[in-house]
Amino acid sequence: MDCSGLVYTSYQSVGKKLPRISRDMASAGSPVSRSKVKAGDLVFFASTGGKRINHVGLVVEVKGSKVSFIHATTSRGVRTDMLNEGYWKDKFFNAVRINI
Repeated sequence: MDCSGLVYTSYQSVGKKLPRISRDMASAGSPVSRSKVKAGDLVFFASTGGKRINHVGLVVEVKGSKVSFIHATTSRGVRTDMLNEGYWKDKFFNAVRINI
């Protein structure tokens, strides 16, 4: 399962329909700043160094400035990572809140 499939299926399980492709998901909600994300928000990344969204994750927990998100990677499977640390910190593109 790829990243957008994981998010798509997660939202579908609670009766919400999202577009299937990550860059289309970015237009499906209201923009939210990185510092204001909540559990359930979607976070998007441009992980190939460009300005094009190619990865999405689902925020699962926020503790102060520590934001964890779940996502699926091709090399490491489904995992949880931190938004403001390591690899993902510099690849962050934007976040949206899906109105449910």
